[in-house]
Amino acid sequence: MLINGVELKDNPRPADRVNRADRESLLPRNPRPFPRNNVMPRNPRPEQLGVTFGKPKADVNPAEWRKLFHTREDIENAPDPEYLIQGFLQEESITGLIGPARARKSIVVLNVIHSLLTGGKLFGHFEVTSKPERVVYLCPESGMKSLGRRVRNMGLARHIGESFFMTSMNSELVELEDPRLREAVRGSVLIIDTAIRFFNGDENSSQDMKVFGEQCQLLIRGGVRAIVLLHHTSKRGETLTLESGRGSGDFGGFLTCCWGTTLDDYEDAYNSHSLMTCVKQRDFRADNFKLSPSGDEENFFLQYVEGSENARVKLGTKEKAGKAKAVAFVRANLTMTGEELSKALADMGISYSVSSCRNMLRAAKASAAPGAVLTPG
Repeated sequence: MLINGVELKDNPRPADRVNRADRESLLPRNPRPFPRNNVMPRNPRPEQLGVTFGKPKADVNPAEWRKLFHTREDIENAPDPEYLIQGFLQEESITGLIGPARARKSIVVLNVIHSLLTGGKLFGHFEVTSKPERVVYLCPESGMKSLGRRVRNMGLARHIGESFFMTSMNSELVELEDPRLREAVRGSVLIIDTAIRFFNGDENSSQDMKVFGEQCQLLIRGGVRAIVLLHHTSKRGETLTLESGRGSGDFGGFLTCCWGTTLDDYEDAYNSHSLMTCVKQRDFRADNFKLSPSGDEENFFLQYVEGSENARVKLGTKEKAGKAKAVAFVRANLTMTGEELSKALADMGISYSVSSCRNMLRAAKASAAPGAVLTPG
């Protein structure tokens, strides 16, 4: 089979890709050099990323090496960091929002959108210091019925088509390199829910993640005032870190700032507090805090809980029991590796990543009495 003059080996698309591929073929954009499921590695075009691959141009004069670097005037005249939402969302930033499933990531970001459009305090606490020309919300994970209900109930429908533009599962598929999108997001805040839906390649590949990061940085250089990327974590746990996000750790590397969100108690999701943790901060101090839901299925506004600074998550009954079993199992099997522990716990119905198992193993060994005999499990 030939695609763009390149011969590809026979490798039929998975069934779940067929409909999407058919839809893409109808869109007015340049064809992909390779299939989306990457039969062959996808090499990004330099003009997409604003970077140069391979050897420098032949006409470059090595004696002009100083042009590669900032001047003293650049540094002395550079303005201090500015904020769209003080203490929460920086100007010219790529900000992450990570959390497990059911952790209210989309609800949190709808509250952010409401504040950016209206100028009202975010969660009744964080001041909006600069409103963007528009907010562009790309949300292919949600259907129009569900997303439309949320938007209407938050009073955002009146902004649609003026300062608020959004897509859903029912919209035309949009790519980050689409020139129409690049024009639409100039001067705006771009919110992507979730990042993986706009990612080409293997999310565990650092090289593919680097390309995605370059695409986001190109959008910032093109005039986007800030980008917010929603991303799933690999598991639900007591604490969130920058490494909790699914896939390559390079995702956290290109972020300016990253917030993590989880619930106090997943067994009572409608009434449980949300815990917000800044797992990566730059140029500002950010404390943990809690958000209180309304408890009403039709009201999606979250309220800052005063006095909740430096709060910690309180696990639900099932999560507590699972953690207790995991810790006990690790202490009884100190000679196992992190990989072995993660697999063994999964067989017990307890989900812990390899890195978390390694952390528990180090803690268990550190707390073991001197001279203790390590018995294989």
